[in-house]
Amino acid sequence: MVLPAQEGRANLAPVIEILEDSSGRLTLEDIRDPKRSNQFKPWQQSQDVSLGFSQSAWWFRVRISREADAPPNWLLEVPYTYNRRLDFYAPGKSAVLTGSDRPIESRPIFHPHYIFPIQPTPEATYYYFRAESSYSISLPLTAWQPIAFYKASMKGFFVQAMYYGGILALLLYNLALSMSLNDRRFLFYVGFAFFMCLGVFSGNGLGRLALWPDWNRFDEIAGTFFLTISTMLSVLFSLQFLQTRRHSPKTARALHGLLIIFALSALMQLAGIWLPTLVSAAFQFVTFAALALFAALVIASIQAVKANIPGISLFIAAWSTFWVGGLIAALRIVDLIPTNTFTSNAIQISSALEMTLFAFALAEMVKIERRERLAAQNDSLQAKQALLDNLRAQESLLERTIEERTRELNIALRKEREVLSQYVRFGSLISHEFRNPLGVINSQATLLRKEQGLNEKGVERVSTIKTAVRRLVKLFDKWLEGDRLETLMQRDMTVVKLTAIPWVEQLLKKNGNLFEDHDIVLAPKDTDISVHADPDMLEIAILNLLENACKYSSPGSKIIISAVSDHQFSGISVTDEGIGISESHQAEIFDDYVRIENPSQPGLGLGLAFVKRIMQAHAGHVSVTSAPGLGSSFTLFFPQPRHRQ
Repeated sequence: MVLPAQEGRANLAPVIEILEDSSGRLTLEDIRDPKRSNQFKPWQQSQDVSLGFSQSAWWFRVRISREADAPPNWLLEVPYTYNRRLDFYAPGKSAVLTGSDRPIESRPIFHPHYIFPIQPTPEATYYYFRAESSYSISLPLTAWQPIAFYKASMKGFFVQAMYYGGILALLLYNLALSMSLNDRRFLFYVGFAFFMCLGVFSGNGLGRLALWPDWNRFDEIAGTFFLTISTMLSVLFSLQFLQTRRHSPKTARALHGLLIIFALSALMQLAGIWLPTLVSAAFQFVTFAALALFAALVIASIQAVKANIPGISLFIAAWSTFWVGGLIAALRIVDLIPTNTFTSNAIQISSALEMTLFAFALAEMVKIERRERLAAQNDSLQAKQALLDNLRAQESLLERTIEERTRELNIALRKEREVLSQYVRFGSLISHEFRNPLGVINSQATLLRKEQGLNEKGVERVSTIKTAVRRLVKLFDKWLEGDRLETLMQRDMTVVKLTAIPWVEQLLKKNGNLFEDHDIVLAPKDTDISVHADPDMLEIAILNLLENACKYSSPGSKIIISAVSDHQFSGISVTDEGIGISESHQAEIFDDYVRIENPSQPGLGLGLAFVKRIMQAHAGHVSVTSAPGLGSSFTLFFPQPRHRQ
């Protein structure tokens, strides 16, 4: 190759000759030996030398001269950073031993690529390279005039800065979106883009210069390691974006299997730092896994298209752009397309476009999902509003119905009260009018009974008359009692302290003739117990309880009246030996006109209702303890003064 005076660069690939050293032991003197020297084979292709994966050491030589008026100083550039060892031999110079496995100071010029200064002469001279690599063996070789090289380097650095600046902006923007939306898709995208950027950064030789200058063993695997991690995150991103688990579980399982394969490859690469023999196998492993990933993503994308996943067209465009970039890079290597700035940086350009399109795809998906969510919210709000309007209409209708029904019930209740009041007053009037004639009949019967000469038959008839009169008096008293209770309820109660047993004793003296068929017993265990009550109302309540006790127990049986007390209530208890009340009926007996046991007995079913109303007026209560055949015990409980409301 004759280096020209006018052009600033020359591609040396067509004049490179190659020799394989399978033993890895040949020296420069060995290959200069005429017998060995004749074994060099010309490359004779314009594309860069690429020999694939090989465990051998490879020797390269190029015969260079320059035109007489060409500059004396030139630079040989090897822009391939994956040569683990790269030895350069120039005529009359010491060997330059460098490569990714050697310190950064071994490079003649501090640059991401390997740059070797030379001083070619007008006479042709051989320059030798020896290369070893855990990756594919490759030696792209270009001769540069220094000024042209530094100009091209500055342009390249500017392009790199644009690339990494754009990726950084995408990363920060999508990281903010991930934190704001709490969406794992953005988080996977950020991780994918970050490690992709690191992989490209390492592959361009910048990682060794800027981040890990002393980690030469790590630098050998850094580019592929970061790209492997990026690929794993891209699979997770794709699973989320394409919703593969939902639409194609089998494809999702295949992608998860590939995730495991990539993870194993990443571990093998890390282990290669200490076991260099693993590095080449790990690189080949990840290459075949990438091909399988391409097929799986094609299937997943087709299924996502059928499922009409939002943003799927941009997703497919992003992956297609990246794979096209990889294809362009491969075609450039095999010299099927020309080498220029675009084809040389196809991977970087396609990865930048890929990440940009992924960002647009995410934005499109979020926009559509937000639109669908807003539509669903709007539908939900409309449904809620319709339901609310319906509820309001029903509520309004219900209110009108309740008002109308309440008005009807009030009218019916008022009429019922008027009828009941008239009924009670009519009964009271009749009762009042009948009391005097009944009193006359009773007194005359008493006098007739005392007259001399009255035979046994006459005495029996007089007793029958007195019994009938007594029953009528009780009946009419009940009517008067109801009218009296209504009157008492309409005035303020006069609550006084009454000593229970003495007060009951006086009540029995006044009304003893009403209960002469039974043995009324006072049980004054504690004659100091007092109740705070209205005397008139208490009299009505006690007489009603005594009347019921007499009515539902056998003549001559005992009726016990006692006083009770605790820390909150004090009261009076009436206990009989009558027929008792079943538990299921005990709550009903205090309602108006309810008669449960022995309905053949005369009565209106109002007595216990009167008792309940009286106790409610006193803020107290009435309780019953009873069982069929075992009698009943009714207790009036009045609150103690400190517990009164």
